[in-house]
Amino acid sequence: MNMENMNGTTNQSQAVNYRWRKEGDGGYDFYIPRALSSTLHQNYNTLISDRFIEDASFVRMNYLSLNYSFDSKLIKKWHLRTLNFYLNANNLFCLTHYSGVEPEIGAGGRGVATDGSKTPRAKSYTFGINIGF
Repeated sequence: MNMENMNGTTNQSQAVNYRWRKEGDGGYDFYIPRALSSTLHQNYNTLISDRFIEDASFVRMNYLSLNYSFDSKLIKKWHLRTLNFYLNANNLFCLTHYSGVEPEIGAGGRGVATDGSKTPRAKSYTFGINIGF
């Protein structure tokens, strides 16, 4: 809603390039209403409507852990008791058709749930070796 209100001097989504401009414009190409200057601090392009409602369903690979332990008979000749390799990964991927950067916006409170353009979750990887003598 904030990225498509066409009011003020803030950056706008590239979607506003496809706003309604003249009589006869129609179809899916012009789903953004015309740009209106605000009067008395009222901007009609930010009124609550179903234009801003979007399916934000998603599937996320939040955590993955892989561990491999070598057979004790194999590592005995190296004079080791245990030898393990592990890999942990956080936030590998998120499958969604949501147009924002993070589909998990959280509703919070009694108001309308809005996407404040939160930074998406960071990916992280941990690799390690455990050796027992």
